[in-house]
Amino acid sequence: MVLLFSVLADLKTDRIPNALTAAGMAAAVIVGTARDGPSGLPHILMDVLLMFIITFLLFAFKALRGGDGKLMCVTAAFLGFKASLIILFTAMIIASAAGIIKKFFCGRVTGKYTYIHFSVPVAAAAALYAAYIFLQEVFCYE
Repeated sequence: MVLLFSVLADLKTDRIPNALTAAGMAAAVIVGTARDGPSGLPHILMDVLLMFIITFLLFAFKALRGGDGKLMCVTAAFLGFKASLIILFTAMIIASAAGIIKKFFCGRVTGKYTYIHFSVPVAAAAALYAAYIFLQEVFCYE
């Protein structure tokens, strides 16, 4: 739900509200501690810290905007670092393809950059990851 609302907000206002990412982070911590107990909290915080470091570097090089980094930290809090890293790299591939298509066909370029609402590729990558996990459970059961 956080990804869906982030996409809608990003497309409408060109921003991902801090309140939305804060609520998502709080929900992830609550769900994580309910699932794993209090001992799961350090793991959640470590996953978020690692994703923050990566997305902050991407932000520093202007590859991501701030809300996109916070959205990826929420994803790490919910799914763990490994899954969120897979989602991040998949989203970058999707965003790169979308940027090439947008630049080639639409000609909508501001300055020398083609801007993409990164929340959309993140949501698409998360959906692909969920489909992968689902299909793995269905066909690779033991």
